[in-house]
Amino acid sequence: MRALAGGPLHAKLRRRTTASYTDGTAYRKVLLLVASTLLSYLLFEVAFYVALCFGLAAPVYPYYNYAAWTDPSFIAADPLIGIRLQANQPNDGIRVIQGDVQFYYHESANSPGFHSDQEYFPKRQKPYRIIVYGSSFVAMLYQSGSWVDHLNDILARDGIEVYNISFDGGALANWYAHYFRELTTTYEFDMVVFVMRPDDITDRFVVSETRSNGYFMNNFPEPPRDRDDLDRNYRPTLHRIVGMADPQFLADLNEHFTSHTFLAPPLDLYALKSVRLAIFGDRVTPVQLPAIDEAKGRVLFDSMLKDIRQRGKQSVIVTLPNRAFQTPDPEAEQLRAIAVGSCDAFIDGNELFRKSLTPAEAADYWPRYEGHWFKRGGDRFAELLAPELLHARALYDVESKGNYALDTPSLKS
Repeated sequence: MRALAGGPLHAKLRRRTTASYTDGTAYRKVLLLVASTLLSYLLFEVAFYVALCFGLAAPVYPYYNYAAWTDPSFIAADPLIGIRLQANQPNDGIRVIQGDVQFYYHESANSPGFHSDQEYFPKRQKPYRIIVYGSSFVAMLYQSGSWVDHLNDILARDGIEVYNISFDGGALANWYAHYFRELTTTYEFDMVVFVMRPDDITDRFVVSETRSNGYFMNNFPEPPRDRDDLDRNYRPTLHRIVGMADPQFLADLNEHFTSHTFLAPPLDLYALKSVRLAIFGDRVTPVQLPAIDEAKGRVLFDSMLKDIRQRGKQSVIVTLPNRAFQTPDPEAEQLRAIAVGSCDAFIDGNELFRKSLTPAEAADYWPRYEGHWFKRGGDRFAELLAPELLHARALYDVESKGNYALDTPSLKS
């Protein structure tokens, strides 16, 4: 071994290696490898940028399915009614499904804590006041305005004002809490309209709030006893359903998907974003719903309807229209039966659409994937609903309301 290490063969190998590095062959090969790798990356980066310019939306795209709000102070958990929007806290939002922008919006709330452009006052500002209770289709925290405000504008000429008391994600238990804790103790009113689906008749009490990292919500079998109970036992169990982002980023994202303009951070940032999503997740946690006590929900609803009658006021049950409005809705008959049993007016929203719209017209009222409608869909519903409410009001007679249920003639089966 010593002879080999110091012999002629070892010397020959050392001279060949030294010569190879001296004439730069290996060095050039390393440079060529680095340069070709860098060039390939840059070419792929350019191709990626160009694809983004023309609206690339593939499942690997980090914002292919995406939802976010911008104001961490937009909603506060409330011990009385569960959900209270905050005035002077403008919020932007976006909802992207499969690369298609379903909603992009700017919204705000009035001082009582509801999504409306008008202020609410305890005393009537017009001769007649209608209160509308509803859930997400009526609260419309996914659009820049609410169709109930449009209904208010339509009925204003008849001396009627309309207040929207609706809860995103909430339903009957939240209505019940508001009705007995705020409406009947603070506001004058003449008619209560429930715009709903049968599955709104539950005992679930919804609590939600916005935080620095998203919009949080959960459902509970009963309201909190007080603020301390809310803070200790309710708020810690809320689940995030929407994230938070910068307003300018949402504007850029909307412009990119709708106008195919330039929203192109480097590919490596997208890759890092995707890796972060894969490892840490950025998906919302499914809300764990408590068991539904339909019987208790019905008791709550019946007690509201009874109290409205005892106060000498009118109640109207309205079913929400849906995409399949051309097909008679058996669920609507459940609510019609409740109205008949409690001697209240009933209006079938699907039938309103069925009598007035073609499928092609109605197709423009919903986005491609989302089940909630656009504001223009809600506004058209308000235009069809307004005369039916006027008709129900005209038929209403305090002395005879216990003898029959009002079912608007145009909607009678």
